[in-house]
Amino acid sequence: MERSIFRRCTGVDRFEPHVESLILKDIFFSSMSFPFCAKAFRTNGPLILLIITISCVCTAACSDRPSLPLQTAASNAVSAENAVNINTADLDELQRIPHVGEKLAARIIEHRELNGPFRRVEHLMLIQGISDKRFRKIRPLVRVE
Repeated sequence: MERSIFRRCTGVDRFEPHVESLILKDIFFSSMSFPFCAKAFRTNGPLILLIITISCVCTAACSDRPSLPLQTAASNAVSAENAVNINTADLDELQRIPHVGEKLAARIIEHRELNGPFRRVEHLMLIQGISDKRFRKIRPLVRVE
């Protein structure tokens, strides 16, 4: 839709996608009172609908909302159903926990050997390298028995 047609139909000079779609809806439903606008909508209808669809898709793609995380099926990843017991796990089992590498797994085992078994899963935060943020990510994947 050209700016001049848009201006004649609406009296608005600026294009704003969210306002434009509302105005176009009003034009469509009140076509009897605006014969010129109804004619413009009939001749340019598919083009207008295409523009509205593209603007909606672009708005959704550029939104500030975080997208949903992709679910990947890793063969060596730990799930909540088979959480790792941090009191009995060896180095390899601890490394299967996401965000736990070789050094961090070694620190967990060292802490366990020096201080005895963990009484609560929250005690993992005593280990250097496990912040509150990292703990919240691995909490459902570990257990203590």
